[in-house]
Amino acid sequence: MIVIPTVSLMLNYSGTYKGAWVFKAAPVRDLAKLYRGTLKAAIVRLFLPVYVIVSLVFVGLFGLQVVPHLVAALLAAFTYALICFKWVVRSIPFSEPFSTAQDGGGIRLLPLMLLIGAFGFIHWISTNFDYGIYGYMLLLVLINLLGWKFVFDKAWATV
Repeated sequence: MIVIPTVSLMLNYSGTYKGAWVFKAAPVRDLAKLYRGTLKAAIVRLFLPVYVIVSLVFVGLFGLQVVPHLVAALLAAFTYALICFKWVVRSIPFSEPFSTAQDGGGIRLLPLMLLIGAFGFIHWISTNFDYGIYGYMLLLVLINLLGWKFVFDKAWATV
């Protein structure tokens, strides 16, 4: 999960940032689908492959009893990705040059790094109750369903 804030931050930048004018020239005013698609693509292409490999190693080491914990961690990572994206993305994805990436954007990532500990603590608390991990997973599913629907609201995702 520690790579998610950095990936979210870097979604602002591109080597071909001048091509972002297309989004402003197009007759589309609601860019929510662009933001949602960008985040989903980043998760699927950059996060999930590594997570699957790490999960297979954990299942190999600890057996199938670790699978609910891996599912809960994945759901927490999706929720965390939404929070990070909302926190750090300030412009149309890929619309700023890499040279502006060094303008203090990294300091905004510190609170997000601390949030990983909060997710871990809640996960640990849920393991102290019978079937607590399943309740935690249900809560994360509900948060993800609502989050993916409402994080990219029209007021935020408008040119």
